[in-house]
Amino acid sequence: MTINRLLLTNAAGLLLLGWGPAFPATPNQPAPPAIGRLQTLSKNCEYHLEGGHQGPCALVELVRKGPELLFVRFTGSGPDKGSNRQLSFVAITSAEAMPLHCESGVCKLLAQPWQGAVSSAAESSSDRLGLAEGIPRAWPVSGRCSIKKSMLRCQAQLPEGGWLRASAAL
Repeated sequence: MTINRLLLTNAAGLLLLGWGPAFPATPNQPAPPAIGRLQTLSKNCEYHLEGGHQGPCALVELVRKGPELLFVRFTGSGPDKGSNRQLSFVAITSAEAMPLHCESGVCKLLAQPWQGAVSSAAESSSDRLGLAEGIPRAWPVSGRCSIKKSMLRCQAQLPEGGWLRASAAL
């Protein structure tokens, strides 16, 4: 799957996320949780996978899954034409420190520096048709993701001692 096809697929998902509730919240009901996604292309993006594989990435996604949970994904080209590799991190942060402001599924990056603890990470790859190549690998990890001066950085130590790292200009 090319980056363009991946963007189109994810854009369709964004349209679905943006539909919002069928019935708006009333004063007696709490507002729906702030969830949504921010996608951006980065010209300065790289990842380092388990086992020493590394490479450039282009697509960066920040997905707010609730008030304190942020999913960070770096997507780059795989070894074969049209294939992709993804490195994902799950970060936990306080609601007050969340770096994304989301409404109706669409998120904006806030200007402040941010840091969150990473609890798990995963690697996956897909072929040119978008089909998974093997089983995704996932680990409980200890690490951090941060945003400072428009630079997103994530690193996590694997249980066996190795490291996963990724960075991208936002």
